[in-house]
Amino acid sequence: MQTNNIDSFGFLSKKLARYYEVEMACVKSYIPKSPKVLEVGYGRGSFLQYGKQRLWDITGVEINQDLVDEAKTNNYNVIAARDLNGLKANDFDLVCAFDVFEHIDAEEIHDYVMSLKRLLKPGGIILAKFPNGDSPLGMPNQNGDLTHKIAIGSGIIHDLAKSSNMHLVLLKGNAEPFLGLGLINFIYRLIIYPTRFVLNILFNIIFSANNRVNFCASNLVVVLKK
Repeated sequence: MQTNNIDSFGFLSKKLARYYEVEMACVKSYIPKSPKVLEVGYGRGSFLQYGKQRLWDITGVEINQDLVDEAKTNNYNVIAARDLNGLKANDFDLVCAFDVFEHIDAEEIHDYVMSLKRLLKPGGIILAKFPNGDSPLGMPNQNGDLTHKIAIGSGIIHDLAKSSNMHLVLLKGNAEPFLGLGLINFIYRLIIYPTRFVLNILFNIIFSANNRVNFCASNLVVVLKK
């Protein structure tokens, strides 16, 4: 399959590949070297391609039939489904949901997490990314799509972990690769990282001393373990 065309299904840019590589590092110790992976809401298939390149047993789930047809045409293993009840329980080492949780109704988010948990093998991992509901820096992402239904911050995540009886392994800002994307990116990160670090400390001291938040992150990433 050709993946050098930015409009092609499964196109994986160097920037996205590096992002996935850094993000996956936080779950590496919890999954086998050749994991069975499910991605819910795979969109244009960049993460499916990332997993395929690494010879993972990776499956995608989508509600958009056009994306399902396109994925199948390009030889990806995908399923069209509006819910996950038809998938086998205790079957996956890792379930990923990039920019999915914010599309779920507030009253349904707990049941949705439980449906993901059902799919995991014992000790399996959910990794999800969503706009940062704890910070105004997350608002452009949250408000940039009419289909977004819930703003998710750290409080909701702690509640979800508790109500679903899952271990909250990690809650952080989304990965921003420091290396591997050229000199300009390196210099930019070299300047921005310390600034964000200091601002985050100051914000928490002034506004949120009793409930630490990732103020300087535009997105949050959560890792939950079954």
